[in-house]
Amino acid sequence: MAVSFFTHYIIDQFKEGRFKSVEDAFDHCYKKGIRFGDMLRWMDEYPMHTHCKLLRNSGIEPECLIVCYGITDFNKNKREAEIALVKEKIDVMSKLDVPLMMLVPKILCVRSEDEKKRHHNLMIESYAELCEYSKGSGVIITLENQSEPRRPDSNMEDIKVILDSVPELRYVLDCGNYFCVKQDVLAAYDLLKDKTVHMHAKDWVYSPYGDFASADIPRYNGAPLGKGVIPLDKIAEKAKAYGYNGSAVVEINSPVTWDEFDESIEFLGNEFGI
Repeated sequence: MAVSFFTHYIIDQFKEGRFKSVEDAFDHCYKKGIRFGDMLRWMDEYPMHTHCKLLRNSGIEPECLIVCYGITDFNKNKREAEIALVKEKIDVMSKLDVPLMMLVPKILCVRSEDEKKRHHNLMIESYAELCEYSKGSGVIITLENQSEPRRPDSNMEDIKVILDSVPELRYVLDCGNYFCVKQDVLAAYDLLKDKTVHMHAKDWVYSPYGDFASADIPRYNGAPLGKGVIPLDKIAEKAKAYGYNGSAVVEINSPVTWDEFDESIEFLGNEFGI
């Protein structure tokens, strides 16, 4: 297993003056044990080919591109246009040897169980089309569990139906999002471990003044890894016992100090046996 990170975190630290250059920022992460990077299409300011070059020059391999498109839009023409854009991204990723695409369906609002079911069915249809398109490209399509209970990709049982319906589709376990929808992340790992190829390590801490809130859960903030309520140590134990060989990604939802960022990298490396 290896440690990964969201690259915009360290780019932000460069902008804040921690490093003299982006190259120095990525070199720092490599020295801390980071070997892979996740790129967010809507947050990273560099073109993908430039971003990949910056990472690789520091010894870090770009592993995953995270994108968000309306692949479940109820309007067929809009949906097909969004799917075409995803295919374009797959083609670019293939040329740049970026192996994982985490595709988040853009769902603005689910107002009824009927709408939720329609989105769920369209997810299966669209993921199946894109997985078929990506065959032979070297790009694996993945989905992640989300933190909104009304979405059809937040509940572990709904996700299993999608994964079972699209055999080539793979799964990204977000360790913190299940907390937001009141599901047990350890049970989710057991249920979905056969399709899990990537993990987002996230932690939460309760706070009366927290930035985040969910139904029937007290307010909370994102926390440095290992300092909150998510059992990351037990997740790592399960993953190692099962033979998981994907990456674990440092993900922190609230601003932290630079030292806390480095401590989170160290925590994740220790827990996942780096």
